[in-house]
Amino acid sequence: MVHTYDDDELLVNYDDACIYGRDLRLIYNPSEEGGGGGGWLNDACIHFALKRLLADHQKKRAQHAHSNSLLLMDPAVLSFFMHSCQTDDMEDLMDFCQGFRNFGGVAVIFLPVNDSMTTLPQRVGQQGSHWSLLLATKLNKSSKDTASSLVFFHFDSVTHSGNERIARQIAAAFLKAWKICQANTTDLKPALCYHECTAVPQQVNGYDCGIHVLLTIEALLPVVDTPQDASDTATTDLPTLYTNAIVSHFFELGRQDHKESIADSCQKIRQRLADDIQTLAQVYR
Repeated sequence: MVHTYDDDELLVNYDDACIYGRDLRLIYNPSEEGGGGGGWLNDACIHFALKRLLADHQKKRAQHAHSNSLLLMDPAVLSFFMHSCQTDDMEDLMDFCQGFRNFGGVAVIFLPVNDSMTTLPQRVGQQGSHWSLLLATKLNKSSKDTASSLVFFHFDSVTHSGNERIARQIAAAFLKAWKICQANTTDLKPALCYHECTAVPQQVNGYDCGIHVLLTIEALLPVVDTPQDASDTATTDLPTLYTNAIVSHFFELGRQDHKESIADSCQKIRQRLADDIQTLAQVYR
């Protein structure tokens, strides 16, 4: 059951991830037939969900001494980085890195991509309408140049949505910052290693892109948490490894029929997220 909240009513402040009544309605819309459905998730919804995913994952992995250090980046922070930091200015990049303690010990970064994050002049300032996911992993390498081991993988629930171009922009900018703080270099044009993973489940409506991002992260967390072999063969095989994990997770949550499974999985995540917020809201109040 969904309680009635005012749009501006603060429901939850979880580790600085704030959810208001209007945000809950984007996740779960009780006015639709059958009480289901929802809307296109905003930054606040994504950020809160990432905080909860990471907390849950950290509880599960408490027994593993060799797990990777994970960072699930707030989409608002990533948007600020793309729009307010001069990616050709070393000082700007260093300031950004210092906000994350120069990514010390971080081996895996999840970057929620929105089509509003582009640096294309005609799109800057426009409201976004599509989410996808960019994963950056630091593979174990014998090379002294540790920054060269950062590899990017992009997962999009709408093939040819246009987010690939934006994901490449983000990857290139992020790699500059990473290389400066990790390798202590002024090279602002490092070589980009980028993989577009096209065989991931595709959304069946116009509003579940954010839910696909959450499901994809949930599927990848246990996979990327173990340090990977960084040989050329292993790097080539990672897109298949990641894609298989995502597909398996969608079908594990959903039904046997392909299209129904995707819709069913997305609705389950919406319901789980809405229930989580309402439970926390009662505690918060």
